[in-house]
Amino acid sequence: MSNLHTNLHLLSQQFPAFFSENDAVETLAFETPVKPVTQDEPTFLQQVEARILELMPHGTPKAEQVARTFNMSIRTLHRRLSQVQMSYRDVLFGVRKTSAAHLLRDTALPLKQVAMKLGFSESCNFSRSFKQWYDMTPQDYRTQYLAA
Repeated sequence: MSNLHTNLHLLSQQFPAFFSENDAVETLAFETPVKPVTQDEPTFLQQVEARILELMPHGTPKAEQVARTFNMSIRTLHRRLSQVQMSYRDVLFGVRKTSAAHLLRDTALPLKQVAMKLGFSESCNFSRSFKQWYDMTPQDYRTQYLAA
């Protein structure tokens, strides 16, 4: 997933309700630096990331749901993502991982609300995933940034 370059700035502009107005959108300390968008139109990958982010508060978005929002078959979605060496699962996990760190670092939302915004049905599932991604608990991550 190191090839995933999620553009949080673009996502926060497209979905201001997901990110609070006062959030500082910046590159995560644990992530590869985000490449700035140099064109006016978002790439297909960025559009898929935005659709996933839009659908996440309603549960884990399935590839079929995302494909439907583009009026394309799931096979076409997978083919288009494979053209940029990505799978739907990679994109979903990348959006969740990046958004989780952002929400923990830049908002005061309780962990349960962060988990719900990211499509996790239980906060324990979110905590387990977060620990796999960052090798620390969500509480430790938030504490680390509050202390800095």
